[in-house]
Amino acid sequence: MLLNMAKVLFVVRKTKSNTGKHFLYCRITAQRITREFSTEQEITHPEKWNQQNQFYEVESREGDFINLLCDKLKYDIKIICVSNPEFTPDHVIQRFKQPVKANISLQTIVSEYIQHERKEGRWKDATMRHREDYLNNLLLFAKQQVYANDVDERWAERFIYFLKTKKENPCLHDTRASRHIEYYRKALNWAVGEKKITDHCLHNYSAKRDKRKPLIYLTEPEKQVWYNGDFTDIGFLQKAQKCFTVQMNIGVSYMDLWAEYEVQNVKDDNNNTIGKILLGKRGKNGQVFFVPYNEIAEEILKEYNYKLPYLDNSDYNKAIKIIAKILGIQKRITTHTARRTFIMSRKNEGWDMYTVKEMAGHKSSRTTEVYYTEATPDRLINEIKNRKLLNR
Repeated sequence: MLLNMAKVLFVVRKTKSNTGKHFLYCRITAQRITREFSTEQEITHPEKWNQQNQFYEVESREGDFINLLCDKLKYDIKIICVSNPEFTPDHVIQRFKQPVKANISLQTIVSEYIQHERKEGRWKDATMRHREDYLNNLLLFAKQQVYANDVDERWAERFIYFLKTKKENPCLHDTRASRHIEYYRKALNWAVGEKKITDHCLHNYSAKRDKRKPLIYLTEPEKQVWYNGDFTDIGFLQKAQKCFTVQMNIGVSYMDLWAEYEVQNVKDDNNNTIGKILLGKRGKNGQVFFVPYNEIAEEILKEYNYKLPYLDNSDYNKAIKIIAKILGIQKRITTHTARRTFIMSRKNEGWDMYTVKEMAGHKSSRTTEVYYTEATPDRLINEIKNRKLLNR
């Protein structure tokens, strides 16, 4: 079997045309037969190709992709060789050079995938508008039809560059730009499942993410300052103060602040009420959430007959910034700061992350941990205090 094992060698060749481009070729030797085929991957820095070590010495996405491609091809060829004793290089060329369906464009696939998602009804209108933006940006970038088999990581890099440099509404954030490509990959995966295409080249796309911004939330002393602020003479600020207070204590987002909630009593084994739970459903993703219903939120909701006064998002944000300035809170807060404050408070109180995720109404605890919490000594301090009380 080892005598029949194929030898695989990669070489970089320059095209015969005047373009001066270089491409990676795969040379296979088996059964005393040698064949060579192009991987169709362009090498932009041919001088960085280490022929002896068979390694592309470029520290970039292109370098990672080319080296990963070489490893994958070697592995696939060995699998074919082991499974077929009569293996010849022609078998590989026949396997890897099968024509891909190219009669459907990426624009068409993305458009049909958006229609498919609309029929499923899984996403809210705001999310679907983002999907439409992804399609519109694709149409702006590619005036002509781009076929699915032409979409690879190098195409993705060119598209992201276009997003960042376009004149109207440039996309300045890596995360936002990468989400376009991630959505196109989902659409292509769907197209493969629907047998519209046989395969695509975005499987190994590695998305870029912006550096995480410092988490802004109110500490326990700042929360007390907020609670104690007196704005009875300024009705609008008082409404904003109380709405923000409710958010900090039940953790809802701005859009869910005026939703309908259900209150359930929590009883012990003797059927005695020991607390209350507030249940609701998020408007963004339909996820059910439930939080301990504390006295601070309950008192304010009772005051407004369980229906908080509506505040426009822009006016609400302006009002809470004014309140923070008056109270001496030196942080640039928004309505979402209240939600982060709630989650950080629960974490520091010792709740496990899965329970906090359920309170927040997130689908994944990773979302809760990565975007709504940060490492602080507060939880450790609380643990020390609680253990000392228990050991007395």
